[in-house]
Amino acid sequence: MVPYETLEILLAPFQRCHKAEPGPDVRLGIQNLQRTLRDHPDWMGAVAAQVGNLPPHGAGWVAVSLGVLVENGHPADPSGPCLLEFFEHLLARFPEISDDDEDYPPLDEAQQIWLDAIPNLARALVSHLARLPDRREDWATTESRMTRLEQLEGYSYAFSWVREAIQRHSAPLTVLHVESRQGYRVHYHNVANCFHLFSLLQCRLGTLLPGGQAPDEAVLAAALGSDGQVSDHGWWHYGWPQHTTPEPLFPIWGEGLTRHLPQVNGEALILLWPMTIQRSWDSGFFGPHLDVLPANLTVERALSVDEVVETLRQLGVGG
Repeated sequence: MVPYETLEILLAPFQRCHKAEPGPDVRLGIQNLQRTLRDHPDWMGAVAAQVGNLPPHGAGWVAVSLGVLVENGHPADPSGPCLLEFFEHLLARFPEISDDDEDYPPLDEAQQIWLDAIPNLARALVSHLARLPDRREDWATTESRMTRLEQLEGYSYAFSWVREAIQRHSAPLTVLHVESRQGYRVHYHNVANCFHLFSLLQCRLGTLLPGGQAPDEAVLAAALGSDGQVSDHGWWHYGWPQHTTPEPLFPIWGEGLTRHLPQVNGEALILLWPMTIQRSWDSGFFGPHLDVLPANLTVERALSVDEVVETLRQLGVGG
């Protein structure tokens, strides 16, 4: 339990913070806050609970301080839920946006100040969300929250950081090349979008499967988070395991989320067929790079022919 007087002293510099650029007193306040919380990590929740009582930029710098501590190994559980609850209330302070709006509604002065503070709050949230997978899942499966974040991205790119962090997903995946009876078990890490997954998968498998190509190093670098705009295209038809033949009009859509990949026996599975309709995409589908949630894909092992044939038999695919 934080003594009330101690909490007041710790947060006093942030109560006086009304500018995006921290002055000397705020910088000292950040140092003092981080030093104190390193010694008393059980106080992080109490500090996070006060963020909503601070002016916007003060709230942002306190949140950033908490985020840095979490990135350095402190638990995210004490402060993360408070920051998320505050952020959800903050989303409601901005104008409602309808599909009929041609332009974003103008912000009043108070809303604009909070918008200026959003990048720091978003950075802190991403740091916490990276270590709170259950909270990410909760938000990702709440359509109203995700719709609201997407609506507000036109005001600030920082909302897209939070949305991307929430949608990033990690899971094992089996890919079966139907015609050659070859397959691989892979594991993708922190990948939100299926086009992003396809690029990583193609770069990691390369020429191991028929129809594969030598990996494009520029595409791989972009898929792993480097700067630069690149384009990629599909090497195979990415098919649903429920389809016994390739369905040109019903592939696994690259625009979809990896968390919605088709499941067989509780794990994601994709059937690879020769290309039917060429799909292309650019690295905009890779989303913003997040240092605390780096995207990757690892090939765990090749499947035996018997394993592939048996799985295809269970699916009713091929003869």
